[in-house]
Amino acid sequence: MFNESEASYITTLPVRHIETATLAIKRLSESYNIKNIVLLFSKGDVLYKLDNGDNNIKHLPSLDIRIVDKSVYELAFVGGLSVKLYDGESIDEAIKFGQKVCAYTLQKVG
Repeated sequence: MFNESEASYITTLPVRHIETATLAIKRLSESYNIKNIVLLFSKGDVLYKLDNGDNNIKHLPSLDIRIVDKSVYELAFVGGLSVKLYDGESIDEAIKFGQKVCAYTLQKVG
């Protein structure tokens, strides 16, 4: 999992919007042989590519929320993702749940 700053640094692409994020995911996948990639934007958008035979990059737009604090959004996302994977949910469902937990966290201070 990467955020936009990490993806920018590794790929040398200015990852600031969906188009360059898509290029970054392709570059990470091809150059570093990374099978499953999740790119989380600080405003809550998620792009991901999975090693499931489907080479499409999927985009989940951010939820319509008022962002208050971005300090722990990545941890919240990973926590939600992990819970659903542990419960046996599909990776797609786990990513969606992680995004919801992330959105909830972005609306709170701390």
